[in-house]
Amino acid sequence: MWSWPNVTVVREAVELSDPDTDSIGETLTREVVTELGFGRPQTQFGLSAGGCTAWCDLRLGRHLFEFDGKVKYQRVEDGGFALASADDVIWREKLRQDWVCGFKLGMSRVVWDELFGAARARTVERLRREYLDTCRLFGESIDDLTPFLARGPRPRPGRRAA
Repeated sequence: MWSWPNVTVVREAVELSDPDTDSIGETLTREVVTELGFGRPQTQFGLSAGGCTAWCDLRLGRHLFEFDGKVKYQRVEDGGFALASADDVIWREKLRQDWVCGFKLGMSRVVWDELFGAARARTVERLRREYLDTCRLFGESIDDLTPFLARGPRPRPGRRAA
């Protein structure tokens, strides 16, 4: 198949694919993070301590990147994924972010509209600035986090009925 028309596009798609990505938003965010030029981010980085475990979408050095899709704030009966009110979802998300960042990690959050057009270029620059700030503050190595790395399989989100 080496000579098929556009086979290089297929090879690139396979190279960029990641079975641990849960949504197109995470995939597009991974592409933006890769554009930063600091390497390929780890997908689904987990930390565990004191009976708590948290999984983050992407990690590059000591910086985490989370994609925030609107559906995670919408209740299931309204077509979303939330099993609680948006207020409760946001509060739990804030507590989770505080806990994760307590390991001396930085975090950037990305939404759908930041992944396209002129907004994408601004997002790349913002993420680069935030990533470099984290490197300046905490370095890049996560060797000190080895005892806290989540073990075992990551729980996967369930399928939503169409």
